[in-house]
Amino acid sequence: MGDLSNAGRDILTAPVKNIEEKWKLLPSFLKVKGLVKQHIDSFNYFVNIDIKDIVRANDKITSDADPNFYMKYLNIYVGMPDVEEGFNITKPISPHETLYIESLSLSSRHDCIGASVT
Repeated sequence: MGDLSNAGRDILTAPVKNIEEKWKLLPSFLKVKGLVKQHIDSFNYFVNIDIKDIVRANDKITSDADPNFYMKYLNIYVGMPDVEEGFNITKPISPHETLYIESLSLSSRHDCIGASVT
């Protein structure tokens, strides 16, 4: 493969403005990325980035009884999904396993790291 000229590179990297042209790109996108990969990447971004942004935007909780007392969230961690098998007994579970169990919601441990300040 030869080097692309600047004009050729500009054409290939130019934004696609026409909606009909964008639809033509969809099959190629799905071949390369796949629909499932896009969902997984989106979920991972939500868990790793967006949740932290949400916590950061609402990081301070002030006491109604004493406005000088507050707690500030510093970070949040989301664990792996698990299912409760008995009282206080859990086991890890994969999303594939949930396909065979009706009326099941996945949950996971999430820890918020905070500091209370008076």
